[in-house]
Amino acid sequence: MPYESFPPFAIIVGAITAMGGVHYAVQMLYEGKPKPVGQDNFDRLMKYRDERVRAEAKREAGVVMRGGAKKRGRGDGPSPERSRRRPRARREGSPAADPRAL
Repeated sequence: MPYESFPPFAIIVGAITAMGGVHYAVQMLYEGKPKPVGQDNFDRLMKYRDERVRAEAKREAGVVMRGGAKKRGRGDGPSPERSRRRPRARREGSPAADPRAL
C-alpha cells in the first residue's frame, strides 16, 4: 500500500528539517545574525577592513569627546572641573624627584 510509506518518509524529512532549523536557531542565538555562506577571501578582507575603520572612527570620536566638543549630559562622567587631578608628590630618591636626572 503506498499510503503506508508516507509516515516514515514524513518522519525522515521532518528530522532533517529540524536539524537545519536547530542549527540556524543556535547560530542566531550566539551570533545574532545568520551564518555567512559562500564568502571568499575578498569578503573576509572587507569585513576585517570594516572592523578596523569602525575601531578607528570610535577612537577618533573618543578624542573629540574628551576634548570638550561634545556637550556633557547626565551620566557622561565627571565634569571637566572635577576631572582635574592634583599633581602627585614625588618621592625622595626617585628619578622623577631630581629634574637633572632626566
